[in-house]
Amino acid sequence: MNGTWRGFTIIETMLVLAITGLVVAVVLVNIGTALRNEQYHTAVDQVHDYFQGQYSLTSAIQNDRSSTNTCSSGGVKLDDNGSGRATSNCFILGRVLRAEVYTDLSGAKHQRINSFPAIARRDVADPIQFPNEDQKPAKQVFADASIVMGDQVSSYDLAGESDVKLKTPTGDVNTFALTMLIARSPISGRVHTYYTSNTQAVINVNSMVEADLKLCIDPAGIINMGISPMGILIEKGAANASAVRMLGSGECV
Repeated sequence: MNGTWRGFTIIETMLVLAITGLVVAVVLVNIGTALRNEQYHTAVDQVHDYFQGQYSLTSAIQNDRSSTNTCSSGGVKLDDNGSGRATSNCFILGRVLRAEVYTDLSGAKHQRINSFPAIARRDVADPIQFPNEDQKPAKQVFADASIVMGDQVSSYDLAGESDVKLKTPTGDVNTFALTMLIARSPISGRVHTYYTSNTQAVINVNSMVEADLKLCIDPAGIINMGISPMGILIEKGAANASAVRMLGSGECV
């Protein structure tokens, strides 16, 4: 028996192509979303590693420098031989971190963190000059040490490839500011962390707090889909890198 074969009509062909195109589009969107999610998680890991690294720098401080160097409010001046960056009367205690918002040539706002050596201009461990220092709270010890920022700065630009931004849970990425002191007490040897939600040009330890600090990592530079941001928590009394914890999506509130 002779049969007849009827091909696809134009409408059927267009319908098949439309469905195929839709499936391909959905697959591509899912792939793109997965890649952006991975990029965001990588950016969060990098921020987490950065803050942990600042504690590692504090733990690795050495102060065996030439006593012929001089110490001033601007940091440390090298001797004629160019040796060392600290002196017997000018000690590196840790790091000072200052976060700032800056505007690029196109008018877009980004963030960076500048890390400086935290330099004590007074030797509070000297019992002759400071006879009762071991009886004082740690914050007062640091205040007595007259801490200044050293001249050497290391900058971490959050723009990079991801352009993530930091903020407090209730703050704004465009006005984010932070000054943090991570320093080892010259009396007890213990590391302490203090911060304030502004950018200090002159370190004022007495205006800082020792408390939990949540920093949310805004994903808008990567994913603008209303997802809950991840973040990091720097625990009150943070003394080493393990006190910098990751916060999962929804925890940074």
